[in-house]
Amino acid sequence: MAAANKLSVGVIGCANIAKKNCVAASTPFASCSITAVSSRSDDKAREFVNEVFSGIEQRPTHIFSGSDAYDKLLESKESCDAVYIPLPTKLHEAYVGTALRNKKHVLLEKPVAVSAQSYRDMLSIASQEGKFLMDGTMYVHQTRTKQIVKAIPNANRIHFNFTFEGDEDFFKNNVRVKKEGDFMGCIGDLAWYCVRMGLLIFSDLNADALRQGLVKEVQVVNCELND
Repeated sequence: MAAANKLSVGVIGCANIAKKNCVAASTPFASCSITAVSSRSDDKAREFVNEVFSGIEQRPTHIFSGSDAYDKLLESKESCDAVYIPLPTKLHEAYVGTALRNKKHVLLEKPVAVSAQSYRDMLSIASQEGKFLMDGTMYVHQTRTKQIVKAIPNANRIHFNFTFEGDEDFFKNNVRVKKEGDFMGCIGDLAWYCVRMGLLIFSDLNADALRQGLVKEVQVVNCELND
């Protein structure tokens, strides 16, 4: 697809998850292109671009850095038409609002907000500005997921298991294991997939039925990792 016909996207923050998503968005057949990157650290922004776009012909043409890097990208009219926000959850509402008010579509990493009301406020701004606000739960948009949901008729209870192996660096440095990082921690990250699938499967129920069926038996299991 010609670059002129692609949706131009800016990245707010150079999180690790943004690396693989930017690579995927930079394939020749992608309908978008990464045109801007922002980080509070100039070195980190340039390292991100050099690592992610190594060997890729079309590289971001706008790099914003400094304490106001995010705002500079969001307020820039020529850098991009949409933004991808992989920041910690507590920062979402402020930057999503700024992006939407600057006439940019938003792709937002999960979990989307610190509360349901916070997300409702974001959706309200998106509606007022006539812009898209989407969360980055990719499997929701897969045809295979729709087939799975159809294959589970009349469900009344679901048990989920979803894990991944974190290495020493993950447990030492990742924001999801720090109280001052992402306040929902791994529950907000991993459980997001489980809750979304549950909502899809029970999508024919009303809100009261969902609360009774999904919230009634919530269990949090603490797992101790063996060396």
